[in-house]
Amino acid sequence: MTTYATPPGAPPANLIVDTVEGMGYWPARSLVLILRELSGQHCLSARFDIADVMAEPSAWAEYFEAVTRNTGAAWSDVLVFGPVSPSDCQVAVVAAEMLTAADVEIRAAVVVNRRDDEFTWASLLDDVPEESTDQWQVLPWPTDPDRPSAWRRTRDDLVGEVTGSVPGWLRAASGDLDETHRDLAISQMLARLCDGDDSGDEALLLAGLADLRVRDTLLWEILGRPAAQWGPAADRLLGTVRRAAPGSAAPAATVLAILRWQQGDGTRAGIAVDRALADDPDYTLAQLVDGCLRAGITPSAWREGLRSLTREQCRRPA
Repeated sequence: MTTYATPPGAPPANLIVDTVEGMGYWPARSLVLILRELSGQHCLSARFDIADVMAEPSAWAEYFEAVTRNTGAAWSDVLVFGPVSPSDCQVAVVAAEMLTAADVEIRAAVVVNRRDDEFTWASLLDDVPEESTDQWQVLPWPTDPDRPSAWRRTRDDLVGEVTGSVPGWLRAASGDLDETHRDLAISQMLARLCDGDDSGDEALLLAGLADLRVRDTLLWEILGRPAAQWGPAADRLLGTVRRAAPGSAAPAATVLAILRWQQGDGTRAGIAVDRALADDPDYTLAQLVDGCLRAGITPSAWREGLRSLTREQCRRPA
């Protein structure tokens, strides 16, 4: 799930800009669906490769019908990002049929192509536009002097944020943590991630996250703090994930995925959980988070489940 600022009924150009900046990169050759509740509240944005949708449209429609049901969406915007050929726009027809079958109203449907310093877009609600017609609108890329433009990035650029750095691998401190060291690890990890105190042992951070009692208690503590602290905690954990040696990264990458997900940054959450599963395909929490992201489970639903537990239950699971 990714959070967008676009209000319901916004002009297509604004919808396109906010979608790309919300995702953090240009979603090349992709179908993007933005689902909203009847009130207009954003509930889910999902990106699919055009090739995957067109290869198995019936299987894809069945899957996304379940996702739509989970979100309770009442209406949707449909965006097809290029470069695309006119035949690729057929993916919008597949999406429209699926959404209609699920009683989801389509408010906007557009196709977008990227050029060197501008983008072109056309509505798909009437006919598939031809490249040579005047249906296409041309606009310059938006610029924001306070941050790098998402329009110049690809998903590979975001994957690079969590890719392991080869010299200086960081390995978890060896040995299991006893009860005293678990409490010490939780205290030091909270200080490091939430308060910016980097005087502690970073290897202890990896070791602590590998301990289920410490990991779950840390998540309980962080997500019980104001949401404004989750982003900085994720940013501080990112460096540890990058430095984690093979075989040590899955717990830290999974916690990073959870924090990104709770911020509403589904793109980076998915990338982090991919890193975790590449490091350890059998890591149970990573599998769970991956399933939640794919099923369209909202961050708040997962958070409410965690907060239904007491700290003691996290600290000393049965």
